Amino acid sequence: MQLTKLLQEQDVKEEYGLKGVRTFPWSGVVAPFGSGYCIVSPQSETFRHVNEPSDEEELFVGCQGRAVVLLGDKRIPIQAGDQIYIPRGVPHSILNESNEDEFHFFTIWWNSQCVKEYQQANLQAQEA
Repeated sequence: MQLTKLLQEQDVKEEYGLKGVRTFPWSGVVAPFGSGYCIVSPQSETFRHVNEPSDEEELFVGCQGRAVVLLGDKRIPIQAGDQIYIPRGVPHSILNESNEDEFHFFTIWWNSQCVKEYQQANLQAQEA
């Protein structure tokens, strides 16, 4: 089983109005969540959206720089070490108002399908 995965520049893709890479799960690993490392360019905003599927929840963890999370009608500052929970069904985006600095964050998301797949994989492993 693969225990490490190094961030490769060629894996970084444009998605949701940011640069990022989906970091987990990876081949051979079933997890009850997904994750990604994301970079928001200076003077830009990610696409405002509501997570799908409709029961998906998310957590942002600031890594570098500063930005503002637009969560529903709230503006919440975020910087390295801060965590912001995104409840299901709430529109959100990230605004980087800096003229020079990128904003880096790590995101973790989960929903009932992730949990079901994880539970099924564990049950199958126990039966084997």
